[in-house]
Amino acid sequence: FMDDQLHNTGIGYRESMGIFPDKQPVTVAPGVTIDIDRAIIDQVGEKQATDVGRYEVTQNPHDRWKYKTPSLRNVALTAPYMHNGSLSTLHEVVDFYDQGGVPNELLDPLIRPLGLSSQEKSDLVDFMQSLTGSNVDTLVADAFDAPVGDVGEGDPSWVHGSEVEVR
Repeated sequence: FMDDQLHNTGIGYRESMGIFPDKQPVTVAPGVTIDIDRAIIDQVGEKQATDVGRYEVTQNPHDRWKYKTPSLRNVALTAPYMHNGSLSTLHEVVDFYDQGGVPNELLDPLIRPLGLSSQEKSDLVDFMQSLTGSNVDTLVADAFDAPVGDVGEGDPSWVHGSEVEVR
């Protein structure tokens, strides 16, 4: 699903209203996730500011908790998921949408309970994993070769797609 639009799935609403599960999955090492009591997490670090999505830019009340939907291309490689990284796996994402997001007054009408079977959920995850391209290594290498910041074709240190040292 990608229509290059903004959608309210309820994730930001849930956080703004302080609605959290009793336990939170936390990745402690690559591929190792454990569930930690929310009370322990709340004792560590600073309280996060309210995340109201696009509203922070537009100040339009109808834009509260709206976030842009990214492409599903290579989605299996981009965990954690959602705008805030609150879901660790594609299975969790499918479960979230199957439940209809988080109800709130501005919830996008496209977000509703789906009633998927376990097999349909598994098939959907398999489909999303199939969207991983065979050219990922090339894309990563290209990304690391790209300049960072304002350097571009008009800059003297940018020549034919690569940076050169300017003396």
